[in-house]
Amino acid sequence: MERMRLFREFKTILVEHVSGTGAKALENLHEHTSMTDDLGVESLDIVNIVIDIENHFNIEIDNDSIRRMSTVGNCISLIQEKMASNYVALQAI
Repeated sequence: MERMRLFREFKTILVEHVSGTGAKALENLHEHTSMTDDLGVESLDIVNIVIDIENHFNIEIDNDSIRRMSTVGNCISLIQEKMASNYVALQAI
């Protein structure tokens, strides 16, 4: 999936979980936007965001991968990686 499309879809997921000053940061969202510092996402928010990502993109995100979700760009890269892994696994069947 094209990275810009993933960015837009990921932003749609974030909108449901970000409020307050973080919601203002969504207007200028970019790949270097920090999930915690700029968007105010806390650990419980991350859990809910991960669940929504897994459901939306039909992927699984392990605990070690969650630690990499520090910026929007890292999240998008992780989604791409997991989607590619799923594709490779399906091709092997």
